[in-house]
Amino acid sequence: RDEADEARGDCDEEDGEEDLSHREYMNNRAPKKLAEYCREFRAEGTVMEEGPAMSECCGVGGRAHRFLTATGCFECVKCKADGRKTNMCQSCLEKIDDEPYCLGCYAGSLLVPEADSEDARAIAEKRAELSSNGVEHVNECSVEEVNDLYEQREVATARITGKTSQVPFPLYPTEELDKPQS
Repeated sequence: RDEADEARGDCDEEDGEEDLSHREYMNNRAPKKLAEYCREFRAEGTVMEEGPAMSECCGVGGRAHRFLTATGCFECVKCKADGRKTNMCQSCLEKIDDEPYCLGCYAGSLLVPEADSEDARAIAEKRAELSSNGVEHVNECSVEEVNDLYEQREVATARITGKTSQVPFPLYPTEELDKPQS
């Protein structure tokens, strides 16, 4: 199998029966036949015919929805590794390092790096360096706060050591701003 097939999920769906007695149509004229992809518009007695294949996307926050399988059906690599089956449509797909993730796993990966990941090691190293430079309670800071503190430390260190040309947005004393540019 090629990589594209590896990313595609098992997009067969089991469909439970729903109560259709509440459906009403104009002039009481419910459709007699519908293609399978229009299943949600059927009424009692509507005959479902074969049509384009449909799958169910995991969506976000438990809000699953149906989509045409031919538009692309993918399986989240994190959910698959955790033993969960998660199919996604292209609208609910995000990629990290060119691997497909459902939106829930994608958001979780951005907010909390996995243990032993490159991002987690970088945060651990930043925490250790900040702590060794006298920043107190650095282990209680969020990942975002650690990154902000580390960035502030880099700017301050560059200014102190006279390397302001390497700082992306250097802070200059007011008198230097008034000097003509050369």
